[in-house]
Parts: sequence; structure tokens; C-alpha cells
Amino acid sequence: SRHYRYVTLFTGILVALLIINNLWLIPLWGITGAAVASLISVFIFNAIRAIFLYKHYKLLPYTTKFYWIILVGLLTYGLNLLMPPLSVFILDIAIRSAGITVMYTTLSYYLKISDDLNEALLEVARKVKSILKMK
Repeated sequence: SRHYRYVTLFTGILVALLIINNLWLIPLWGITGAAVASLISVFIFNAIRAIFLYKHYKLLPYTTKFYWIILVGLLTYGLNLLMPPLSVFILDIAIRSAGITVMYTTLSYYLKISDDLNEALLEVARKVKSILKMK
């Protein structure tokens, strides 16, 4: 591509954003600040790249399915916050993990977000059905 220099520029912007955001957020929030700094930096980096791709090539790297994934993730996270914590830590982790997995997978399946996920789940269902018929 004749625009190869932009990749270096965008990477430099990402590094600068990471340094600035880490210097700003780590003293405020510790390790959580580092995570938020990375989130902000990578979000801006990807937004710049997406704008560049659209402007120069008329390509949109994100489809509407991308926004559905974000919505499902936020909904799953929100419902997880509503669950009261259990006194047994390991049991709490197990139940929350199972609930998140079931909710995220179910919503993703019914919204048809991923053809690969839907096909994999149908394949598992076929195998379970054939195993149950053998018994």
C-alpha cells in the first residue's frame, strides 16, 4: 500500500497515548488505571485506523454485528452486577462464570451474531442428540 507510513504514525500515536494515559491513570487507580489507560488508547487507535480506512479505501471494518456484540457484552456485564455475591468465593466464581457464559452464548446465538458460533453450537447439539439416542 502506498499508505504504509501511516501505520508507523498510528503506532507512534498509540505508544504516546499509552504513555500519557498510564502516567495519568495509574497514580489515580493503580492497576485498574493501567487497564483503563490501555482501553482508552486502543479505542482511539482503532477509531483512527477505521476513519483512515474509510477515507482512503471506503472500507468499514466494523459491521452492525460488532455493535450487537458490544451490546450483548454490556447487557451481560450489567446483569452480572445485579447478582448478589456469594459467601463462598470459589462457588461465586463458578456460578457467575456459568451465568455469563450461558447468557452471552444464548444471546449471541439468537441474535445470529456469529455464523461460526451458531454452526458450532448446532454441531454440539447434533452430537449430544446422537449420544442420547444411543442410550
